Amino acid sequence: MNNIRILAIPTVLICLSLLSLHVYHSSPVEEYRNKVRSMDAINKGIKISEDLEEILYYGTLAPSSHNAQMWKIRIISPDTIEVLLDKERTLSEVDPDNREALISLGAFMENITQAARIHGLNAEISILAESNFDERIVSIHFEKAVEISLEEGELLRRNLSLRDTVRSAFKKEPLRDEHVSFLLGQIPGKAHYYPLDSSDGEYLVRGIIASNEGQAERDEAQKELSRWIRFSGEEAAKTGDGLTPEMMGLKGISRWFVSHFFTTETVMKESFREKTVSTVRKQLENCSGFIILTSPSNDPSSLIDQGMELERLWLKATETGVAIHPMSQMIEEDPWKIELKEKLRLKALPQMMLRVGYVDTLPEPVSRRRPLSEIIDVQCQGEGQ
Repeated sequence: MNNIRILAIPTVLICLSLLSLHVYHSSPVEEYRNKVRSMDAINKGIKISEDLEEILYYGTLAPSSHNAQMWKIRIISPDTIEVLLDKERTLSEVDPDNREALISLGAFMENITQAARIHGLNAEISILAESNFDERIVSIHFEKAVEISLEEGELLRRNLSLRDTVRSAFKKEPLRDEHVSFLLGQIPGKAHYYPLDSSDGEYLVRGIIASNEGQAERDEAQKELSRWIRFSGEEAAKTGDGLTPEMMGLKGISRWFVSHFFTTETVMKESFREKTVSTVRKQLENCSGFIILTSPSNDPSSLIDQGMELERLWLKATETGVAIHPMSQMIEEDPWKIELKEKLRLKALPQMMLRVGYVDTLPEPVSRRRPLSEIIDVQCQGEGQ
């Protein structure tokens, strides 16, 4: 989902990063978290408990395509919410069937489910959507459950807080067998690992490059991408979403340069498109391989489950120290999305492709998020809260 569809970073930006002098010191994520911890939603008149506010906050830390954050919350009662699809934030060009949108919402729900456990709650999920284009996706009812230990709760908070997409170069070494077994075991039969130096890994490298080239050539796809790029810090702070220079791995002078001289028009230039593909090549040269997630169909229930499974695996990867970078263009573009299942001898539909590998230290997350007051549907809150 390429954040879950992820922007490939132009080579010029990588070169600029060598000039980094770490001019900036404040973390956008820290700024956002400070806002949330000041009880943003409650202070703006949204009647929810502090526990529910924290649960929903961790929900917002889930990954989403282009970091578009296509989720909304409707408060039905103190212990029941609905998750809605924000149709203004879907991606019609790279995700016309809302496949990745529902996977993003599934990841959002998995975070809510995990965060609920911290507060001794079980999140019962009921599917409401009958098609991929419905607004009402699921209902979540919170019930008292066996409380987990303080240590387990803190580990959950750590994993939820630190999970992020890592776009830098990974170590060029295969994942250790115990890590492969541990990660694939989180969703048995639905996750498949392909080492970089295997024949399947080589096929995926070629396909990811070619599908990125094809997508970069499509003007409408580039225009959609440009809508979600936040080159300036002011715009990023205002929107709390999209793809920022920090998310591209830029710091210091390089980040300052991009923030001041790049615009949405830059995305449409041929040089930007070429350097995007060049950067993809470099990213693919430096990783352990790929994990592909599969589901039985493209119906809402299957896609929501896939999103929950994606986030479950990703949280465990964070705990283990394995970096993840979604690169699913092959599943978005012809002819690869048609041939991929057969080429890899998969028994189910490929839905997510993850570049994986080791780094010395998982970096602090830099993805911005909108405050809760902007995702809660205030007009439709239940009464008696």
